[in-house]
Amino acid sequence: MLPRTGRRDFIRSCGAFGCVLIRNPINLFQKVHASRDPVAIWHFDQRAGARTLESASGLLDVVSHRSNSPEWTCGASGSALRFDGYSTWLSHPASLAPRLADALTLEVWLVVDSYPVSDAAIVNQHTRPDAGYALFLDKYGFWGLGLAVRDSLRWHECLAPNPLPKGEWLHLAATYDRFTGIALYLNGNEVQSHKLLAASLALAEDVDLWIGKHNQTPVLDETFPTGVFGGIIDELRIYDRALDAAEIRDRFLSTRIVCAPDLSVPAARFQGDEHRPQYHALPAAAWTNEPHGLIFWKGEYHLFYQKNPTGPYWGQIQWGHMASSDLAHWAHLPVALVPEPGVDQQGCWSGSSVINRDIPTIVYTGGDGQKATICIATSQDGMKTWKKYSGNPVIASPPPELHAKEFRDPFVWNEGEVFYMIIGSGIADVGGTALLYKSKDMIQWQFLKPLLVGDKKDSGVFWEMPVFGKIGDKHVLIVTEVPARDSYWIGTWKNETFIPDAVTPRRLELVNHYLSPSIRLDQQGRLVAIGIIPETRHRSEVFAAGWAHVYGLPRVMSLSSDGQLRQEPLPELAMLRESHQHFNDVLVSSDAANALHGLEGESLEMVAEFVDCKAQRVGLKLRRSPDAQEETTIFYDTFDQTLNIDRSRSSVNPAVERNVRGGRLELRADESLALHIFLDHSVVEVFANGRATFTSRIYPTRPDSRGVDVFAEGGVARLKSLDVWSMKSIWK
Repeated sequence: MLPRTGRRDFIRSCGAFGCVLIRNPINLFQKVHASRDPVAIWHFDQRAGARTLESASGLLDVVSHRSNSPEWTCGASGSALRFDGYSTWLSHPASLAPRLADALTLEVWLVVDSYPVSDAAIVNQHTRPDAGYALFLDKYGFWGLGLAVRDSLRWHECLAPNPLPKGEWLHLAATYDRFTGIALYLNGNEVQSHKLLAASLALAEDVDLWIGKHNQTPVLDETFPTGVFGGIIDELRIYDRALDAAEIRDRFLSTRIVCAPDLSVPAARFQGDEHRPQYHALPAAAWTNEPHGLIFWKGEYHLFYQKNPTGPYWGQIQWGHMASSDLAHWAHLPVALVPEPGVDQQGCWSGSSVINRDIPTIVYTGGDGQKATICIATSQDGMKTWKKYSGNPVIASPPPELHAKEFRDPFVWNEGEVFYMIIGSGIADVGGTALLYKSKDMIQWQFLKPLLVGDKKDSGVFWEMPVFGKIGDKHVLIVTEVPARDSYWIGTWKNETFIPDAVTPRRLELVNHYLSPSIRLDQQGRLVAIGIIPETRHRSEVFAAGWAHVYGLPRVMSLSSDGQLRQEPLPELAMLRESHQHFNDVLVSSDAANALHGLEGESLEMVAEFVDCKAQRVGLKLRRSPDAQEETTIFYDTFDQTLNIDRSRSSVNPAVERNVRGGRLELRADESLALHIFLDHSVVEVFANGRATFTSRIYPTRPDSRGVDVFAEGGVARLKSLDVWSMKSIWK
């Protein structure tokens, strides 16, 4: 605390971000009679920079933000501050915070972008439950005022009856008076009140005042605060008296909103991010995980995905939504499902989608914090909005006689008028399984049997994200094992029975880094898959980046002549190609350097064919710095007959994975090595000889790590041809 007497004309306010000299507020530390004017006000009219003015004290408060460059936008009046939901907030020192005695009013204009993972505070100064106050927003969108009074040993809250709507300007006011209690106002109208016995406020005098962040928020993984407001805040005022209803109505009507709220992610947020992909699909910001529900309807493909819009971490799981006419370019659509009190209050988890008599229907996993159940939702307006079925869940639990482990991630398909569903599960002490159900109306489901039961030694103890689809004259079952690894079985589906061609599963990729593909037959009858490519960065770097995880390129799955799964990139991705370079008949040896004449790039498609491989290792070097301090190598080992990625020098950052990984790829004596590589900043996808694939992440740090070259070790080889295209962004 600063001394209350003997102050100079200026005082120094210091914090984690430095010190600012401010003009001495002469009455700040003295108890005064209630004023008609605010005792603290933030106009948020700076329009730029990392500080915002609190007008009553004259203090420039530091705005915390992941990049130290907060986002300013058009406000209810002048400009406003954009809060990204996890890294944006500001604090005002306790020594300069308003001293509130018998009454208060908190008034603010705001726009809600997303509800927080845990209680977020619009403004708060408290040591709950014994002192202070908080104007808060909870994870379901309900808002209210909480405070402590001197004559009580508990925290008092008044909660509004309805969630705040998203995406529009709202005027909130919360008042407390020791003789009347708490009242809440939305857009000038009282919406709730709470009577209290006469008592003065119990102030948290030694605690800073926070805006946009709950000062007791949980912190996930010691990195991500979960109680941070996501949206826009403008014109925040604090009064040391309770404004009456007429005054609040006048305050609401006195502001003429001239700017519609803009909640789009500004292009500047990720400008200069060398790890963010440009032609791989991912949300506009924050966190994602498994894509699911890939479906074609009325000329467009729709893809849903797990989403946390508040920050780049797991929490408040929703169904994100994007659409495409060609599976190459994508457009973001409004969120389809969000958690609500009840069966999905802890998350709307993975599932799938289907068209039920021309009605788009989502089948998803609802989590209430105790168990997972199977729920549905439908859309009647062209997939713009979704309504959850009032009778959810449609399946409350697995059959008790199975002693099933876990129960989630439904995948649905229809055969004529009959719908089938498989649900990821596991049988204790046996292995993973996919439980098979059928229905004629998507409401009443009949359990049939396990579609297949695995051996825990070969395919894990539990199967997540099982998918099942027709491929040629066979069917394929793909599962994500726990621990994480994707495997598949090819077999025959007949009379509601799946008979695999082999008991032991095959692995989806040579290197286990592509998971949980969502599959669907496209309009040409091809089985198309889109999976997730996770991050491998440290959580502190994910915090700084502001986004996490990316989807793999659409790939076409087919059967090889020997009954194995072939995976190749969707041919239509060629429409993303821009400038082209071609090389042919290049001798590759350990002595050759710069054989590709300075070829470079970080967003490329490459098609290479190597022949006459007399070397032990042959392949391509990507994201290479001129001195080779950083480089990633894709190579084939002719002795071991393995295809590999060497990331041991992919980055000088010690916090990222740096290793060599690979798997078996046997080539016939007369067979060339054919590599189809997609490089998109931090993403590498490799398809080899039409029958092997792997995916990886790399994080070079140097801006000159852009070189591409060929190499050979232990002999020579010939690069018969190499075609390289730069690639354009997929976003419309």
